[in-house]
Amino acid sequence: MPFKSLLIALMLCIPGALLAQTEIYTIYLKNGTTYKGTLVEKIPGETITIRTAENEVLKLSYDDIQRTTNTAAEEQAKAAKPDSSGTYSYKKRGYIAHLEGSFLLGFGSVSGIGQQNEDRGFGLRWVNGYQFSETMAIGFGLGVEKYLEALLIPMTLDIRATLIKGKTSPTINVNAGYAPNSKGFNEGGGFVFNPSIGIKSYVSHKTAFIFNIGFKAQQDQYSYYAGGNFVTKQKGSAMFKFVNFSLGLSF
Repeated sequence: MPFKSLLIALMLCIPGALLAQTEIYTIYLKNGTTYKGTLVEKIPGETITIRTAENEVLKLSYDDIQRTTNTAAEEQAKAAKPDSSGTYSYKKRGYIAHLEGSFLLGFGSVSGIGQQNEDRGFGLRWVNGYQFSETMAIGFGLGVEKYLEALLIPMTLDIRATLIKGKTSPTINVNAGYAPNSKGFNEGGGFVFNPSIGIKSYVSHKTAFIFNIGFKAQQDQYSYYAGGNFVTKQKGSAMFKFVNFSLGLSF
């Protein structure tokens, strides 16, 4: 039993000894002298003993030492993830842009016409703006949306609120403006209003994935001849409702 206990004690000591031998210290003295070597012994508050590259063993007093560094601590600092401490900072203010694609699915009846809304479409939108804080940004959006029988170019004011500070947060978004038809302002299109909720998740200090789902109201203005009279043209207006799904990047 004494031999077995001694063997176990030696096995436990060997890793510590090996670690000490590979731990390289740089010691800066108060008189301006610098020494570098592998750690031999360290008595906190009293002395540090190192072996230099010339195989010289130096025992230095803490009273003479200004500061010390060691490679083990430096490597641990380099290996640490930026947000492992929970204090990693995400973008708080400055220029911000959003690029997102969307799918629009019509529902309900078209007000002003009475028929069922079976329209659907795809869109692409670019937003340029300013982030005033980690939770609030305002910008101007320009996009293109292709529906079954129309191509609209929405121009909107975009307001986005991030509810929680940090990597991932729910968001509330509102954009509103005007979406003329690609053929011109007198060929359909109209006012647009699109509130939504979503998720924003950072993948770096400035870049985040965004996903939103919301309601979109799109006006459509049109011209027609009333009562079979092909002389007097009149204007009508209808309101289409959509569920809007969007996915993109914020940077």
